[in-house]
Amino acid sequence: MVKIALPDDIEAWAKAEVAAGRANSIEEFITAWVRERRAVDEAHRALVLKAYDSVAQGRIHDGADVDAELDRWIAEDLAATGR
Repeated sequence: MVKIALPDDIEAWAKAEVAAGRANSIEEFITAWVRERRAVDEAHRALVLKAYDSVAQGRIHDGADVDAELDRWIAEDLAATGR
């Protein structure tokens, strides 16, 4: 196991989240947060690869359609992270 030192502001945030009952310990809270962040990053990476594949196959989309899709993805990500 790797031990890390958190900056004061992150430690205070994690302690507040534990105090609010969102985790049993700082370690549990940070682990869950990192896993969630990793899942979001992997999902974004997959979407970018899908977009490159579409372009490579000549499927170019209208800018308004792309903006609407990006807005949907952002809303999904925010909902998934509870923001």
